[in-house]
Amino acid sequence: MLGQLLFVCGNLYPYQVGGAEIFNYYLINSLANQKNVSFISSFPQPQNYKARYIRIPPFKPLAIFFPLFVFLHLLFLQNKDSFVVLTFSRSHWINWWPFPLLKKIKKLNYLIIIHGGRLTPWKFKQPFMKLFKNAHTIVGISERICNEYNNRTGCEVKFIPPLIPFELYSGTKEQARKKWNIANEKKMFLITGSLKPLKNPDTIIDAVVECRKNKFDENLLFVFAGDGSLKTQLQLKVKNEGLRASFLFLGNVSRENISTLYAAADYYICASDFEGTPLSLLEAMYNSLLVIGSDSPGINNIINHTVNGYLFPNKNHSKLAEIIAAISEKDNQEIRNAAFEFYNTQFSYHSMLKKYHDIFSK
Repeated sequence: MLGQLLFVCGNLYPYQVGGAEIFNYYLINSLANQKNVSFISSFPQPQNYKARYIRIPPFKPLAIFFPLFVFLHLLFLQNKDSFVVLTFSRSHWINWWPFPLLKKIKKLNYLIIIHGGRLTPWKFKQPFMKLFKNAHTIVGISERICNEYNNRTGCEVKFIPPLIPFELYSGTKEQARKKWNIANEKKMFLITGSLKPLKNPDTIIDAVVECRKNKFDENLLFVFAGDGSLKTQLQLKVKNEGLRASFLFLGNVSRENISTLYAAADYYICASDFEGTPLSLLEAMYNSLLVIGSDSPGINNIINHTVNGYLFPNKNHSKLAEIIAAISEKDNQEIRNAAFEFYNTQFSYHSMLKKYHDIFSK
């Protein structure tokens, strides 16, 4: 019988606002309604979690001390039926040494959820192979990730999409726009997520510059919700191009407020080099936005070009500009409806949750 679930969170929402962190937040809270759940991290105790928090001393360098303290905590667990949940992404092998050792010493079972979309080869393979070979269960958040890690490790990798329970804003579009001080006549394109090279936010700015060379609709507004290393650079680029009236940088937006932002928007753009299963894109489809995405892994298996959205060649700002100009001139209601229908038929938070309950019940 399962004693307790222990989530090991190197990164933690709301201190980091990425897909994996948000997914863990909702999964921890959902499971805590029925199970004994704890989560371990080195950040100050966060609010709004239903599970018990265990804080690891934030001694630096964290790459060395965090796994060491996690190992010591798990080594002296009194509950022999504990089950550990690991969020796996691109990180150094030194983060993972405790868990195969704990499996050997204490027969401590653990689940790996692979969130990393950047499938680069391992420079030091042996510690990773031990981690995967000793796992009770391995989950991948996309078919591409599952196939890669199945081939890489020889282990079975189950596909479970990383869903969260989306909420629709209960007010009107006008009320949502008033909250963000966005004029009703604007045609709003929403872009969410970290402002980093992988996400190619500069491609979107270049596309708007390209649009301006032709007949440019002054009511187009591009809203970035997210923070990151490129933010200052992007703001300067927008200023130098004389496009400040066409862009709005909001910084990180909390989950409590994100539904109003989707309600305020008309269109959504995801320009990444690749994604696992992009939650923000799915949330846009759930909100019946007209979605545009780069023709990249993780995006092109969700968007069917001209059926439930539009695809442009990755980093090709000219093609993106053509799509922006074309769709802003028409309603596209059939494609919006198809996007909403695709989400409802292909994705279910409750179905995903049941799959995790089934894993833990074993």
